[in-house]
Amino acid sequence: MINVENELTIKSNTNRQAGFSFIELLISMAIFGLIMLGLNSLLGASNKVTQGQGNAAYATMAARKSLLRITDIVSQAHYIYPSGQVISLELSTGGTKEMVTGENALAILLPEGTTYCPGNGQSYCGYIISVEDRTMFESFLANSKHASNSILVGWRAFNLTWFKETVPSTALNTWDDVKIELLVDSVVPHDENNPNGTNLASFDHLFVSRTNTTFDNENLFSNYSENKNQPNSLIASIEPRVVIAYGNNGGSKKVIRESHIYARAIPRVSLPNPN
Repeated sequence: MINVENELTIKSNTNRQAGFSFIELLISMAIFGLIMLGLNSLLGASNKVTQGQGNAAYATMAARKSLLRITDIVSQAHYIYPSGQVISLELSTGGTKEMVTGENALAILLPEGTTYCPGNGQSYCGYIISVEDRTMFESFLANSKHASNSILVGWRAFNLTWFKETVPSTALNTWDDVKIELLVDSVVPHDENNPNGTNLASFDHLFVSRTNTTFDNENLFSNYSENKNQPNSLIASIEPRVVIAYGNNGGSKKVIRESHIYARAIPRVSLPNPN
Protein backbone atom coordinates (compact mmCIF):
# COMPACT_ATOMS: atom_id res chain seq x y z
CA MET A 1 0.00 0.00 0.00
CA ILE A 2 2.78 2.39 0.85
CA ASN A 3 4.55 1.52 -2.37
CA VAL A 4 1.43 2.28 -4.44
CA GLU A 5 0.98 5.73 -2.84
CA ASN A 6 4.62 6.61 -3.38
CA GLU A 7 4.35 5.56 -7.00
CA LEU A 8 1.26 7.77 -7.55
CA THR A 9 2.97 10.71 -5.91
CA ILE A 10 6.02 10.30 -8.11
CA LYS A 11 3.86 10.14 -11.28
CA SER A 12 1.91 13.24 -10.26
CA ASN A 13 5.08 15.25 -9.65
CA THR A 14 6.50 14.10 -12.98
CA ASN A 15 3.37 15.28 -14.86
CA ARG A 16 3.56 18.72 -13.25
CA GLN A 17 7.21 19.09 -14.18
CA ALA A 18 6.64 18.02 -17.83
CA GLY A 19 3.94 20.67 -18.65
CA PHE A 20 3.61 24.51 -18.63
CA SER A 21 1.65 26.57 -16.22
CA PHE A 22 -0.92 29.10 -17.52
CA ILE A 23 1.35 32.02 -16.53
CA GLU A 24 4.29 30.46 -18.35
CA LEU A 25 2.12 30.04 -21.45
CA LEU A 26 1.07 33.71 -21.33
CA ILE A 27 4.68 34.83 -21.00
CA SER A 28 5.69 32.67 -23.96
CA MET A 29 2.87 34.09 -26.09
CA ALA A 30 3.86 37.65 -25.17
CA ILE A 31 7.48 37.03 -26.14
CA PHE A 32 6.40 35.41 -29.40
CA GLY A 33 4.13 38.40 -30.12
CA LEU A 34 6.98 40.85 -29.57
CA ILE A 35 9.21 38.85 -31.91
CA MET A 36 6.51 38.81 -34.61
CA LEU A 37 5.89 42.53 -34.16
CA GLY A 38 9.59 43.23 -34.66
CA LEU A 39 9.71 41.06 -37.77
CA ASN A 40 6.60 42.75 -39.15
CA SER A 41 8.18 46.18 -38.61
CA LEU A 42 11.32 45.07 -40.42
CA LEU A 43 9.28 43.69 -43.32
CA GLY A 44 7.22 46.90 -43.48
CA ALA A 45 10.34 49.05 -43.57
CA SER A 46 11.86 46.82 -46.23
CA ASN A 47 8.70 47.01 -48.36
CA LYS A 48 8.62 50.79 -48.00
CA VAL A 49 12.23 51.06 -49.17
CA THR A 50 11.54 48.72 -52.09
CA GLN A 51 8.43 50.66 -53.06
CA GLY A 52 10.32 53.94 -52.84
CA GLN A 53 13.07 52.60 -55.07
CA GLY A 54 10.46 51.37 -57.55
CA ASN A 55 8.71 54.75 -57.60
CA ALA A 56 12.02 56.53 -58.09
CA ALA A 57 12.95 54.22 -60.96
CA TYR A 58 9.55 54.75 -62.62
CA ALA A 59 9.79 58.53 -62.24
CA THR A 60 13.32 58.53 -63.65
CA MET A 61 12.22 56.45 -66.63
CA ALA A 62 9.16 58.69 -67.22
CA ALA A 63 11.27 61.86 -67.09
CA ARG A 64 13.86 60.41 -69.46
CA LYS A 65 11.27 59.15 -71.95
CA SER A 66 9.35 62.44 -71.98
CA LEU A 67 12.53 64.44 -72.55
CA LEU A 68 13.61 62.08 -75.33
CA ARG A 69 10.20 62.60 -76.94
CA ILE A 70 10.60 66.37 -76.73
CA THR A 71 14.14 66.11 -78.15
CA ASP A 72 12.97 64.02 -81.13
CA ILE A 73 10.19 66.45 -81.95
CA VAL A 74 12.10 69.71 -81.50
CA SER A 75 15.15 68.51 -83.45
CA GLN A 76 12.91 68.09 -86.53
CA ALA A 77 11.03 71.37 -86.10
CA HIS A 78 11.15 74.13 -88.71
CA TYR A 79 9.58 76.67 -86.38
CA ILE A 80 9.25 77.07 -82.62
CA TYR A 81 6.67 79.50 -81.31
CA PRO A 82 8.21 82.12 -78.99
CA SER A 83 6.77 82.35 -75.48
CA GLY A 84 3.67 84.44 -74.90
CA GLN A 85 2.03 83.52 -78.23
CA VAL A 86 -1.66 82.52 -78.32
CA ILE A 87 -2.84 79.50 -80.33
CA SER A 88 -6.51 78.55 -80.64
CA LEU A 89 -7.09 74.78 -80.85
CA GLU A 90 -10.21 73.28 -82.44
CA LEU A 91 -10.36 69.80 -80.88
CA SER A 92 -11.31 66.71 -82.89
CA THR A 93 -13.57 65.65 -80.02
CA GLY A 94 -15.37 68.98 -80.08
CA GLY A 95 -14.77 72.21 -78.22
CA THR A 96 -11.89 74.64 -78.30
CA LYS A 97 -8.88 75.40 -76.15
CA GLU A 98 -6.74 78.50 -76.08
CA MET A 99 -3.07 77.80 -75.52
CA VAL A 100 -0.46 80.36 -74.47
CA THR A 101 3.13 79.30 -75.09
CA GLY A 102 5.63 79.67 -72.28
CA GLU A 103 6.92 77.72 -69.31
CA ASN A 104 3.97 75.30 -69.42
CA ALA A 105 3.47 75.03 -73.19
CA LEU A 106 5.87 74.46 -76.09
CA ALA A 107 4.50 74.79 -79.64
CA ILE A 108 6.32 73.86 -82.84
CA LEU A 109 5.73 73.23 -86.55
CA LEU A 110 7.04 70.08 -88.22
CA PRO A 111 7.30 69.56 -92.01
CA GLU A 112 5.56 66.58 -93.54
CA GLY A 113 7.83 63.63 -94.14
CA THR A 114 9.36 63.67 -90.65
CA THR A 115 8.90 61.11 -87.89
CA TYR A 116 6.00 62.84 -86.17
CA CYS A 117 4.44 64.30 -89.32
CA PRO A 118 3.72 61.74 -92.05
CA GLY A 119 2.85 62.98 -95.52
CA ASN A 120 4.21 63.96 -98.90
CA GLY A 121 5.96 67.17 -97.87
CA GLN A 122 3.26 69.59 -98.98
CA SER A 123 2.16 70.93 -95.59
CA TYR A 124 3.04 71.01 -91.89
CA CYS A 125 2.00 69.46 -88.60
CA GLY A 126 1.58 71.37 -85.37
CA TYR A 127 2.64 69.86 -82.06
CA ILE A 128 2.16 71.36 -78.61
CA ILE A 129 3.55 69.84 -75.42
CA SER A 130 1.89 71.31 -72.34
CA VAL A 131 1.37 70.78 -68.62
CA GLU A 132 -2.33 70.26 -67.88
CA ASP A 133 -4.61 69.40 -64.97
CA ARG A 134 -4.93 65.67 -64.38
CA THR A 135 -8.73 65.79 -64.42
CA MET A 136 -8.78 65.97 -68.23
CA PHE A 137 -7.69 62.30 -68.26
CA GLU A 138 -9.54 61.36 -65.08
CA SER A 139 -11.47 58.47 -66.68
CA PHE A 140 -8.19 56.91 -67.76
CA LEU A 141 -6.00 57.75 -64.75
CA ALA A 142 -8.50 57.67 -61.88
CA ASN A 143 -7.21 54.45 -60.29
CA SER A 144 -3.51 54.98 -60.87
CA LYS A 145 -1.20 56.24 -58.14
CA HIS A 146 0.11 59.75 -58.60
CA ALA A 147 2.12 62.29 -56.66
CA SER A 148 1.04 65.37 -58.63
CA ASN A 149 -2.25 66.58 -60.07
CA SER A 150 -0.57 67.65 -63.31
CA ILE A 151 0.27 65.69 -66.46
CA LEU A 152 2.24 66.25 -69.66
CA VAL A 153 0.01 66.28 -72.74
CA GLY A 154 0.67 66.28 -76.48
CA TRP A 155 -1.62 68.17 -78.91
CA ARG A 156 -1.27 67.25 -82.59
CA ALA A 157 -2.67 68.92 -85.71
CA PHE A 158 -2.14 67.83 -89.31
CA ASN A 159 -2.35 69.49 -92.72
CA LEU A 160 -1.44 72.97 -91.55
CA THR A 161 -0.57 75.49 -94.26
CA TRP A 162 2.34 77.78 -93.53
CA PHE A 163 2.24 80.32 -96.33
CA LYS A 164 5.45 81.69 -97.77
CA GLU A 165 6.98 84.74 -96.14
CA THR A 166 4.61 84.75 -93.19
CA VAL A 167 5.19 84.42 -89.47
CA PRO A 168 3.30 81.43 -87.96
CA SER A 169 2.83 83.11 -84.59
CA THR A 170 0.45 85.57 -86.26
CA ALA A 171 -0.56 83.90 -89.54
CA LEU A 172 -0.96 80.35 -88.22
CA ASN A 173 -2.46 80.77 -84.76
CA THR A 174 -5.52 78.53 -85.24
CA TRP A 175 -5.20 74.75 -85.52
CA ASP A 176 -8.09 72.50 -86.61
CA ASP A 177 -8.91 68.87 -85.81
CA VAL A 178 -6.43 68.70 -82.93
CA LYS A 179 -5.92 65.30 -81.30
CA ILE A 180 -4.76 64.78 -77.70
CA GLU A 181 -2.35 62.21 -76.25
CA LEU A 182 -1.07 61.61 -72.74
CA LEU A 183 2.72 61.73 -72.42
CA VAL A 184 3.46 61.31 -68.70
CA ASP A 185 1.71 61.51 -65.32
CA SER A 186 2.69 63.32 -62.08
CA VAL A 187 4.44 66.32 -63.62
CA VAL A 188 5.43 69.24 -61.40
CA PRO A 189 4.16 72.44 -63.08
CA HIS A 190 6.04 75.71 -63.17
CA ASP A 191 4.20 78.18 -60.94
CA GLU A 192 4.68 80.36 -57.88
CA ASN A 193 4.66 77.30 -55.63
CA ASN A 194 7.14 75.44 -57.84
CA PRO A 195 9.54 78.00 -59.34
CA ASN A 196 11.90 75.15 -60.25
CA GLY A 197 9.18 72.98 -61.76
CA THR A 198 8.77 71.89 -65.38
CA ASN A 199 9.79 74.68 -67.76
CA LEU A 200 9.19 74.05 -71.45
CA ALA A 201 9.56 77.35 -73.27
CA SER A 202 9.89 80.40 -71.05
CA PHE A 203 11.96 83.41 -72.10
CA ASP A 204 15.06 82.08 -70.33
CA HIS A 205 14.78 78.70 -72.04
CA LEU A 206 14.58 79.96 -75.64
CA PHE A 207 17.56 80.85 -77.83
CA VAL A 208 17.27 82.65 -81.15
CA SER A 209 19.06 82.04 -84.44
CA ARG A 210 22.58 83.46 -84.69
CA THR A 211 22.01 84.84 -88.19
CA ASN A 212 19.42 87.15 -89.67
CA THR A 213 16.98 85.57 -92.09
CA THR A 214 15.46 87.79 -94.74
CA PHE A 215 12.59 87.54 -97.21
CA ASP A 216 12.96 89.82 -100.24
CA ASN A 217 15.39 92.05 -98.36
CA GLU A 218 12.97 92.42 -95.45
CA ASN A 219 13.86 91.31 -91.96
CA LEU A 220 10.83 89.21 -91.08
CA PHE A 221 12.75 87.18 -88.51
CA SER A 222 15.10 88.55 -85.93
CA ASN A 223 18.09 87.14 -84.10
CA TYR A 224 18.22 89.72 -81.32
CA SER A 225 17.89 88.23 -77.85
CA GLU A 226 15.62 91.01 -76.64
CA ASN A 227 13.11 89.99 -79.31
CA LYS A 228 12.87 86.27 -78.56
CA ASN A 229 9.38 86.67 -77.12
CA GLN A 230 8.18 88.44 -80.27
CA PRO A 231 6.30 86.62 -83.08
CA ASN A 232 9.12 87.18 -85.57
CA SER A 233 11.77 85.55 -83.40
CA LEU A 234 13.43 82.58 -85.07
CA ILE A 235 14.09 80.18 -82.21
CA ALA A 236 17.10 77.97 -82.95
CA SER A 237 17.25 75.97 -79.70
CA ILE A 238 15.51 75.46 -76.38
CA GLU A 239 16.50 74.12 -72.98
CA PRO A 240 13.43 72.36 -71.54
CA ARG A 241 13.28 71.02 -68.00
CA VAL A 242 10.93 68.17 -67.03
CA VAL A 243 10.20 67.49 -63.36
CA ILE A 244 8.35 64.31 -62.30
CA ALA A 245 7.06 63.89 -58.73
CA TYR A 246 6.86 60.59 -56.86
CA GLY A 247 6.37 59.30 -53.32
CA ASN A 248 3.87 60.36 -50.67
CA ASN A 249 3.16 63.75 -49.09
CA GLY A 250 2.11 65.34 -52.35
CA GLY A 251 5.18 64.22 -54.27
CA SER A 252 7.85 65.29 -51.83
CA LYS A 253 10.50 63.62 -54.01
CA LYS A 254 11.23 64.65 -57.58
CA VAL A 255 13.24 63.61 -60.61
CA ILE A 256 14.59 66.43 -62.81
CA ARG A 257 15.78 66.06 -66.40
CA GLU A 258 16.81 68.88 -68.74
CA SER A 259 18.70 69.18 -71.99
CA HIS A 260 19.72 71.71 -74.63
CA ILE A 261 17.97 70.87 -77.92
CA TYR A 262 18.77 72.37 -81.32
CA ALA A 263 16.04 72.92 -83.92
CA ARG A 264 16.34 73.35 -87.69
CA ALA A 265 14.75 76.84 -87.53
CA ILE A 266 13.92 77.21 -91.22
CA PRO A 267 11.66 80.10 -92.28
CA ARG A 268 8.91 79.42 -94.77
CA VAL A 269 10.39 80.43 -98.14
CA SER A 270 9.40 77.26 -100.00
CA LEU A 271 7.59 73.99 -99.43
CA PRO A 272 9.09 71.93 -96.58
CA ASN A 273 10.16 69.26 -99.05
CA PRO A 274 10.09 70.68 -102.61
CA ASN A 275 11.07 67.32 -104.14
